[in-house]
Amino acid sequence: MRFLTACLALTLGCSSSFSTDEGTDTTTGSFDSGPRESDAGTSPRDFGSRPDRPPIATESPLRDALLCGLGERRAQRAILVHVACVDDGSTVPGLTEAWHAGLLGAFQQGVDGWTGFPLSQGCSYWQCLSAASSCADREACLDSSRVPASCEPGSRFCDPDINAIMECTREGDAIVERFGCGAVGGTCNDGYCQLGEGGCAIGNFGEELRCEGPDVVGCDGAIRIECPSVEPGTVCTSFAIGGELPTYYCGPESLGGFTAGAYATTVECSFPGGVITFPNQATREGIRIDCVAEGFADCNERGCVF
Repeated sequence: MRFLTACLALTLGCSSSFSTDEGTDTTTGSFDSGPRESDAGTSPRDFGSRPDRPPIATESPLRDALLCGLGERRAQRAILVHVACVDDGSTVPGLTEAWHAGLLGAFQQGVDGWTGFPLSQGCSYWQCLSAASSCADREACLDSSRVPASCEPGSRFCDPDINAIMECTREGDAIVERFGCGAVGGTCNDGYCQLGEGGCAIGNFGEELRCEGPDVVGCDGAIRIECPSVEPGTVCTSFAIGGELPTYYCGPESLGGFTAGAYATTVECSFPGGVITFPNQATREGIRIDCVAEGFADCNERGCVF
């Protein structure tokens, strides 16, 4: 019986879990844009011009968890479908930057309070959405990734059966899985990931990761992402979520400087024609996506549309 004891207080009795099923593919780009500028005239990388690169061998369960186990093409597909189907203030650039920075699978509370659009759907939602081809598929992904419940918005607790932090949605109408504590070698305790007996606990509000040389670290180095090893050519870098809260992730060595990201930045839409372009502040490369080639009808200022 999964987790009924812990759930009784919230009048539910189940949870879902995600597993890492793909490494992170890598790309490089040369589009160096200012923090909030669009530069469609600078030959951006054509997202649809090549297949996904083979997955890199998994060397960091933490990084895989933060990226929801998705490679770049699958993450981009999920983002395109979400923006096309949900009018929640999100845009393709904002969510793309959020994924690169590990915010779709982040263990911190309240991240979406800094972005202006929701980021608390849970990794199982984004994984499911990466294979979606319609808004009906998106509705099915939403239903399958959450358990209906009446609960306090944003409250957290543990599912001991899967060793994961669970969270009540901002609407207070469902429970989603937020983060598996096994990714940091910890145990879920009172809604946090506890590292060892009396050790560091992560999953609170605010900044819990930082740079230590080229690595992303937390808990005074007890958890670590060795960026050059998990993705050659990357080092620990950061941007400010919505211009406010710093977030740390593996980014290109050439990124340079500190910028702001995960805003609801609009795209340049070639209408009609269905081609969108935008700068990715997490990588400082230009992105070009042919919405029609990806199975959409056209585009608007947020992204692609069915």
